[in-house]
Amino acid sequence: MNFKKLTDQELLAGALDAVRNERVALLEVIRYFAEVDSRKLYALKYSSMFEFATRELKLSEGQAQRRIDCARLLRELPAIDEKLADGRLNLAHITLAQSQFRRERKAGQVSTSTQKWALLTELEGKSTREAERVIASRSGGHRQRAMRLEPTIEQRKLFERVRGLWAHRFPDGDWTEIFAAMAELTLEQIDPLRKAERAEMRAEKRAEMRAEMRAEMRAEKRAAKKMLELEGEGSGRKPADDLQATANGGGEIRSERLANGEVQFCLPGTRQKSTVQKSTLRSMDKKSKLHKPRRTRYVNAGIARAAWHKAQGRCTYVAIDGKRCESTYALELDHVEPFARGGEASAANIRLLCRTHNLQKAREAFGREYMARFEN
Repeated sequence: MNFKKLTDQELLAGALDAVRNERVALLEVIRYFAEVDSRKLYALKYSSMFEFATRELKLSEGQAQRRIDCARLLRELPAIDEKLADGRLNLAHITLAQSQFRRERKAGQVSTSTQKWALLTELEGKSTREAERVIASRSGGHRQRAMRLEPTIEQRKLFERVRGLWAHRFPDGDWTEIFAAMAELTLEQIDPLRKAERAEMRAEKRAEMRAEMRAEMRAEKRAAKKMLELEGEGSGRKPADDLQATANGGGEIRSERLANGEVQFCLPGTRQKSTVQKSTLRSMDKKSKLHKPRRTRYVNAGIARAAWHKAQGRCTYVAIDGKRCESTYALELDHVEPFARGGEASAANIRLLCRTHNLQKAREAFGREYMARFEN
């Protein structure tokens, strides 16, 4: 089409139609995103919906995140598609709202669907600046000045590696929380003041333990002395006789099997005898023979280190096209043969997967419907 030949009215009408069609197309893309995200289909090749959108669909990071935010809110509030279709709401509105909902969730203030709908209604038809002011007023009008970082490519790789390692503690990947945790860890390791405080605490703890040990020893000596005095009074022997007997081997527990199969025990330093029935001995012996060690998901440190070393700290999932995931985010140890099907925590049966592909392997093994009950 040669736009130069269009009349002014035709050009304006055509521009309006094109924008209308763009909204319809964008809404269709968002619906596709919502269903792909719901079925976790991105996990067939990638570790996250964001990675699928940027690498497979070739969207920019900003485009991908805005569409993902909108798709996830659309799943919760399906009625917003009408407002997106007629332009009352746009991706900027949704992104601002989703960011605010995440901040509130981190602060322990989870918004209900009704509260979310009220905020979106308030954002309708507003410019981005006006929408930002609405969000700021919802936060009490306090906006902190952003701390801007401009890392090199190598530094960014290091940051992403750290972000992946902290993913289990901070699943939202909030850099503010991650940097605060890193700062706390650094201070614990190299801050001289904290080292001095820890040394003082250890010294106090050792002093308390020594005092407790001395008190226990004194109590034990008093109890032993009292017991010997009581035994000496009852038998006509002197406490020294019992002390000498203990020194000559009387400190061991003595036992004797009686004619009827019962066993009689004598505790050290006493004449008190205890008898165990024959049936009890048989029961104890039978239990010891039948006892088997309980199966456990626990993976010992050596096997875990070997799995991390073998995988080089990256997800080992291989997609249907033969490409390895290699994600470093939220890595987990996984049983090749599922634990529920008898898989052992052995070196040959343990591998390293990212959280997304750990769940994907579980879906492949047990079915999507069964695993849906364990997923958010």
